[in-house]
Amino acid sequence: MLPEFIKDKDFKENLKQKVTEWSGFCIYPLKAEILEEQIHNAMKENNLLSEWDAGSHKQGADIDVEDFAFSVKSGKIEGVRVPKLSISSHRTTKYKTLSEKINFIDGKGKNYDAYFVLARQEDKKNRKRKYTALCIDADFIKASSQKWSKTNSGWQTSWNNGVHMKIQKAMSDQLWIYVEQSKLINNRHVLQLFDLEFDYDMLGKTHKIVAK
Repeated sequence: MLPEFIKDKDFKENLKQKVTEWSGFCIYPLKAEILEEQIHNAMKENNLLSEWDAGSHKQGADIDVEDFAFSVKSGKIEGVRVPKLSISSHRTTKYKTLSEKINFIDGKGKNYDAYFVLARQEDKKNRKRKYTALCIDADFIKASSQKWSKTNSGWQTSWNNGVHMKIQKAMSDQLWIYVEQSKLINNRHVLQLFDLEFDYDMLGKTHKIVAK
């Protein structure tokens, strides 16, 4: 269940403004600790008791607010025929067997209630960057509900309810999550906060974005 405060209009508009300001300041995408900071600040400015440990490399939850924990992700939406959201997650080299990895991913590793995702689409043909802000209930993505198989590069699942997962050996046994974009729409486990689109020639040029 996603919290009511995340649906607040003022919070969404505040975060939307911060994404716009970053896009005017820098040509590079908003992600990682900078994204966490922007979400944290938007929450605090909306009088929410947000807690964020700047520079922390702990696994799992990034922001705690109102007894609710978020894992913040900067994802990509790619694909023409079937667009898919991709986000990276835990590194699981500590756990040797697939069973141990799955137990960690759905157990101790899931110390958060939802994913807070700022996904981006790069339309290089039309020279546009589109951001979509989403909150996804953590229970919508469960490793234990997937059918896993071993591959040359690690392990992966079949597609199930629009969700696919894989663990990449070459990347410290990192978990990758993929969700078909169509499954993020009209889904009770997902809340879409806003969309933003910027022309490439406006990125890093505050005067152009403000004028718009």
